[in-house]
Amino acid sequence: MADVTIETVDPDSPVAQRLVDDYTMHLTLTVPNGFDCATDSPPPAGAFEWPSGRFLVMFESDPSGSRERTPIGCGAVWRMEPGVAEIRRMWMVPSRQGRGHGRRVLTALEEVAVEMGCDIARLDSMRALEAAVSMYRSQGYTEIEDYNNNPNATIWMQRSLIGEG
Repeated sequence: MADVTIETVDPDSPVAQRLVDDYTMHLTLTVPNGFDCATDSPPPAGAFEWPSGRFLVMFESDPSGSRERTPIGCGAVWRMEPGVAEIRRMWMVPSRQGRGHGRRVLTALEEVAVEMGCDIARLDSMRALEAAVSMYRSQGYTEIEDYNNNPNATIWMQRSLIGEG
C-alpha cells in the first residue's frame, strides 16, 4: 500500500496549478449545468500564502519504494476575517476518492486554520457534489446563509473549530 503525505506548497507552483486545473475541468465536465471558473469568486492575491493561509497537496509515494511521488489531492485555507477561515479548492483525483484521503486533507486544513487563530471554518460547495457535502456534514459542518456570493456555489457551510488542535 502506498504512503500518503500532506505538504504545504506554493499556490503558484506547477503541482498546485495542475491540481486546480484538473479540479476545475472535472467540475466543468461533471456538474449539472457546468462550472464557470470565470465567475468563481477567488480570495485576494496571496491569500493561500503564510501567514494569510496555506495551500496543501497530498502526495502518494510509489509502493515499489522508489522516490516517485504523485500528487493526488489538494486544498487551501485562508483567513477571510478575524477568527474565520475559508476552505477552498478541496479536490481529490477521482481514482483516489472514497479512501478517506479527502477527510485527511480537510483535517489538515482545519489544523492550519487553528494555527492562524481561527475558531470557525467556512466553505462553499455544490449540492451536486454529494460525496463532498456528505463528508463535510460528517465532519460537523452545518448549512449557513450565503457568505461570499459565489455564483458557482449552491450550499454554504461552517463548523466551529473550538477545542480542535
